[in-house]
Amino acid sequence: MASLIDNYEQQYAVLTADITAKIGRIRIQSGGEKRAFIQDVDRQIEEAQELLEQMELEVRGMNGTARDRLRGRVESHRAELKRLTQEFQTAKQPREDTMEITVEESWDNNVTEDQRKRLLDSSERIERTGRTLQNGYRMALETEEIGSHVLKELHEQRETIQRSRGRVSCELCKYFEDANYAGEKNARKCEFIMYSTLFLLFSYEKPMQNWDGDLDCCRECFFGAFNRELF
Repeated sequence: MASLIDNYEQQYAVLTADITAKIGRIRIQSGGEKRAFIQDVDRQIEEAQELLEQMELEVRGMNGTARDRLRGRVESHRAELKRLTQEFQTAKQPREDTMEITVEESWDNNVTEDQRKRLLDSSERIERTGRTLQNGYRMALETEEIGSHVLKELHEQRETIQRSRGRVSCELCKYFEDANYAGEKNARKCEFIMYSTLFLLFSYEKPMQNWDGDLDCCRECFFGAFNRELF
């Protein structure tokens, strides 16, 4: 919420800087140019008042010392806007006998050329400052948008990595299951061969009794080779 108030204050600073510059122009302009500046300042003062109202709404929703501190800042901004409004009302009033004063008549009002030049220079500096603030605010918004886009891409990449990790885990589980199944299958084959061989050996034990102990030797050799192969 504080960051939202900061954004409002940045917009308010840009507006008041531009209002100050245009008030300076209104004092020395005449005719259609003066009327155009007056219309612009009227509109900008309304925008500044709306920003202050938004700030006040945000401050009301806060608690503790932050609310008191921000409320003081908003009151300071409101006092500044009131001062600018008074200056604007004075600047847009016709001079002397309600006739617009030309450049030549300004000499009669004790406004020298040097004073007019300094006033114009000050107004131009304020206007440049307002443009600089506007550019800075625009860059801040663009940076915030870029940061949001980068965070979104990182989140998508993280989800992709997690999905890939899940697929790899499933493939590994499947591989080990297949390996266990193959091992069990080979063990059953070995068991079948062992029982078949034992059956043959015991089936032909009587005809081979004349081999003088060769049958026992064959059995020991077979079981020794089987154990080495199996374990």
